[in-house]
Amino acid sequence: MMWRIGEPTTSTLSSVRQKEFKQSIPFKVTTAGLLPTEGESRDFCYQHNGSEVFMKPATNRDLKFHRCYFKVLDWLWWQMPLSFKKRVEQKDMYLLMKLIRGQYKVTMQFKDIKHIEYDSISFGKMNDEVFKDYVNDSLTAFLNEILIPMNLGHIYDESIEEFEGFYMQMI
Repeated sequence: MMWRIGEPTTSTLSSVRQKEFKQSIPFKVTTAGLLPTEGESRDFCYQHNGSEVFMKPATNRDLKFHRCYFKVLDWLWWQMPLSFKKRVEQKDMYLLMKLIRGQYKVTMQFKDIKHIEYDSISFGKMNDEVFKDYVNDSLTAFLNEILIPMNLGHIYDESIEEFEGFYMQMI
């Protein structure tokens, strides 16, 4: 099992829940506690010996879904014409998907300026069926908002096939 390791910014319980996890380090879970399994986890234990650390489990499903979704987005970006690539960087495809799916809140607006806060995808809370629906809904939104207006509807069918291939590799 992979654990995301983080330290709270202050000692209050509310800030512990809001901590940022900065590392992923493998440990073996035993009834006696967590045992380091690699050099990185052993180094972490030596560096933080006696310290209280806070851990959140990351399931394999969470990691696999994340990798699969981003493989689909990367593949999709490479299929797009140069005019699209000049306006949308590859690393921002997931933000574009959230934008066209409406997965955001406008937290502040002043004149023509908007501050947008994107919703979390939370792959760890999804099962296989919900994940497949999420990806299919994302690809459909991309079809309607981007591909059809650019006369690139044929990419949609190919993207569904690519997703199925990535998904089968994942399991």
